[in-house]
Amino acid sequence: MEVDWAWCCPDHLARMYLWASVPATGEAKAAGAERVITVKGTVDVFSPKVVRAAMGVHFRLPIAYDRRWDEIEQELRGRPILLAEAGGEVPYHQVDWIRPSALLVGGEAHGPGEEARSLATGTVAIPMRGRVQSLNVAMATSIIVFEAARQRSLQES
Repeated sequence: MEVDWAWCCPDHLARMYLWASVPATGEAKAAGAERVITVKGTVDVFSPKVVRAAMGVHFRLPIAYDRRWDEIEQELRGRPILLAEAGGEVPYHQVDWIRPSALLVGGEAHGPGEEARSLATGTVAIPMRGRVQSLNVAMATSIIVFEAARQRSLQES
């Protein structure tokens, strides 16, 4: 499998690409990710705090960092690219995460930028009750990538 924060497996299994301004690399790897991609100008993925928080994932998960949007677009060409946001069109659990796809997640403070929005082919949301508007990026990413892992494990059974 491949994921973006990314995964590496045979091509017949799902590929997914994830990136964020604050990468949840540990969660991505635990859900089966093969790789992480971060956009130029976001967090330093090799800063001591990020490396410590990821608990060694940097040594087991390829990280493509400081990528330009045109490079990311080239790499993701040919697959659905879903942008996670509070007002997304489709609930995350209704997305077919078994097929090769990409997930874009934005920063907590300002959300996704215009480049991410223009690259996205659709939007996905985590339905929430009450007056909560959003989750932090690591929590939201975890929920979505573990749904992808759940769907793939059902396919493999």
